[in-house]
Amino acid sequence: MEPNTDPNAVPETTAANPLLGAPSLDADRPSADVLSALDADLDEAYKAAGETPEPETVLDRSFENIDQTPSPEELAAAEQAKKDADAAAAQAAVAAEAARASAPPPVELDPEIAAIEQPPHLSEANQSNWKKLQEAASTAKKEAAAKAAEAAELSRQLEEAKKAPAQVPPDYEELKKRTYILDTENDPEFKKKFDEPLADATNAVYDILKKNGATDEVIESIKRVGGPDKVSREWWDRNALGRLEIAEAKRIENSLAKISELKDGRKKELDNAATERPKILEAREKQSLEQFQEAEKVINAYLGEVTEKLPFLKKKEIPADAAPAVKEQLTKHNSEVDALHARFQQALWPTTPQARAEVATAAAASHVLANTLRITQGQLAAKEAEITKLTAELAKIKVAGRAPVPGAHTPNVVKSASVTDKMRMKNSDAVDAGLAEAEAEL
Repeated sequence: MEPNTDPNAVPETTAANPLLGAPSLDADRPSADVLSALDADLDEAYKAAGETPEPETVLDRSFENIDQTPSPEELAAAEQAKKDADAAAAQAAVAAEAARASAPPPVELDPEIAAIEQPPHLSEANQSNWKKLQEAASTAKKEAAAKAAEAAELSRQLEEAKKAPAQVPPDYEELKKRTYILDTENDPEFKKKFDEPLADATNAVYDILKKNGATDEVIESIKRVGGPDKVSREWWDRNALGRLEIAEAKRIENSLAKISELKDGRKKELDNAATERPKILEAREKQSLEQFQEAEKVINAYLGEVTEKLPFLKKKEIPADAAPAVKEQLTKHNSEVDALHARFQQALWPTTPQARAEVATAAAASHVLANTLRITQGQLAAKEAEITKLTAELAKIKVAGRAPVPGAHTPNVVKSASVTDKMRMKNSDAVDAGLAEAEAEL
């Protein structure tokens, strides 16, 4: 069948075109020229009727065949964007509510502080600062009042607690006993009395066994059972005592007996710690006090001897009728003595490493100075002895010296001999002449 090429022909009604010429799904679309011509005809018709056609949105013909239905991905993205927007709005609402809740409540001004008149001519910024200052002062005053009330309440509770009878825990006695036992075990004297000898005796047994070929496994097995005293006698007789020399076997037996004795004594003292510990501490405190008092006596006795030789360490009595200048000098001296005594006590009982180092340094220096002082005193004593000897010899010379015999050639008035005359004299005559001149000058 030949296609109908007449543009004015009306299509026939068929099963595929039942609307008497309406375009079917299979009909060809009008061309762009036809559409443009139709638009122009419509415009002319509106102009002829005196009407102005509304502007029509002209679509790009290239988009007319695109399906405008959103895709599933676009729908999901739009839904997610809506959810995100709702969540952001909810978070913003929560944040705003939290900010309102966390905002500090308005400060109520204290009446006394509010009554203080604001300084005149304040700028807006300083007026705000003045209000902040009032609020800070009111808050501080309120907090101080609260703390004062709390302190008063605590004082009241403390007074009530002092009046209330002390409540003893039900296990107080047991706790006290355990405390005494721990204190006893950690007591240096207890360790020295039991633990150290016990360790020495145990190590002596191990040393003898190692010396005679015992392996480390044997020693460790003895330690695991609790020590040498926990091993049976049969084992010792079979594996050690019967194979060792008599002296070595005897030493092991003595050490075993000592270990057993020390452990029994240790257990007994720990069992009696609850009752004996307070007595031991009291006796030890009394002994320490007695030792301290005895040491003080020795120290004071030595200090008394030293102060007699060193006046600057001894206080001086200030007479009541002494002149003000003398009183001031004596008072200053006594103050210096007190300061020296304080330093002496600090050096005598040092409590810090620095103080002990200073005492040790001063002790070394004092030994050097004391040795120098002894040498100097010895030299001084030797000089004094020499001076005494020479003085005695001079006295003897004066007494036993021969005076000139009066005669025709000896005038009554002693005249000084010239140097030439003395050189011509005998030694004895020269001495006599010198003594005579000395006596004449006196």
